[in-house]
Amino acid sequence: MQEEHKKNVVSYLKKNKIAHESFWIDNKIAIFNCQEKTIHAIAALFPEVAEIIEIAEVSLDLEVPLKNVKSEPTDIEIGVNWVKAPKVWGKFNGSGVVVANSDTGSIVHQDFANTYRGKGGEHHYNWFDAIQTRATPYDDHGHGTHCMGTKVGTSSSVKVGVAPGSTWIVCKWLNGGGGGNAAGALKCLQFFLAPTKTDGSAPNPDLRPHVTSHSYRCPCNLENAVNALVNAGVEVVVAAGNSGPRCSTVTEPAFFPNAFAVGALNRGADTLASFSSKGPSQNRVKPDISAPGVNVRSTASRGGYTSMSGTSMACPHVAGVYGLLWSGHPSLKRQITKSREILTKSAKKQTSNECSSNGTPNNLFGHGTIDIEKASQMATEMGF
Repeated sequence: MQEEHKKNVVSYLKKNKIAHESFWIDNKIAIFNCQEKTIHAIAALFPEVAEIIEIAEVSLDLEVPLKNVKSEPTDIEIGVNWVKAPKVWGKFNGSGVVVANSDTGSIVHQDFANTYRGKGGEHHYNWFDAIQTRATPYDDHGHGTHCMGTKVGTSSSVKVGVAPGSTWIVCKWLNGGGGGNAAGALKCLQFFLAPTKTDGSAPNPDLRPHVTSHSYRCPCNLENAVNALVNAGVEVVVAAGNSGPRCSTVTEPAFFPNAFAVGALNRGADTLASFSSKGPSQNRVKPDISAPGVNVRSTASRGGYTSMSGTSMACPHVAGVYGLLWSGHPSLKRQITKSREILTKSAKKQTSNECSSNGTPNNLFGHGTIDIEKASQMATEMGF
């Protein structure tokens, strides 16, 4: 549908008092509690409607905490060291970059309360709840808070975040049971392209983040929305999925060409985690890159720290690396193609002939282990 055609359908839905939501990030209208007679009426009255599909409901087996983890003073989480983040902290730490999370929400944890863009209680444009439109941040599962901590978490004694200086915002579409639907996922992508007030009003694209992190699988037809974000200079980092060790198991949205898909490495090793999904997917090499994803310690939604395993944990490591790269090399901000080139070329290579692979890149590790120290050196050599 063109926008003028969409107005005709919206007018019909309003006239008949049918609950719906029209999305501008993609050419879609979500209709809620839709009756069969409504489907037939729309199909008959509006030939410009290309397809009518059921809103995809997803019930995810999200990673859950393994155990509580005690920390030692000046303790840096091993994954943070593995991507070489401490090697560059003396020069840049993520400041000037806004990172975002699309997940189960996030609490304003003490380890990243000072870098929340809504610090001081200004949640408009910094928090959106696609489920209940609650006005303040929360996380009724823990998955989202854990992912956020891997991006930005830090304290005087514990360093679990890759880019502790980055500012953050968050959108919630997954509920406490780890479920959600395509409409919620699309709402969050739209929020990132043009953040809104907490009630969804007054979108402002000037407040869009620089990098977004998506640790979920969703057969939700989100490709157009992902493309819109990337075209607007917003990086979309996506977990590859936890369906390994079988080949061709990288899931949607990770298999989209414009999604920067992340595979999971074992703790303290450049070996692939057994659960990490593998390509090829849609006749292309996936994942794009790899990062630590096993027994990753990060922030807990009840406070303190906990450990989880999954490509969900690898994904925010890469989002955090973007925070560092664009903090240290501001002229690269929103240059998605050039930034991906630097991160993939500078990655530590692992070769493989499995899953229709031939050397590097391959369908297990992508281009290899992400390395911010080498990426920064390459960016400098390239004049950024």
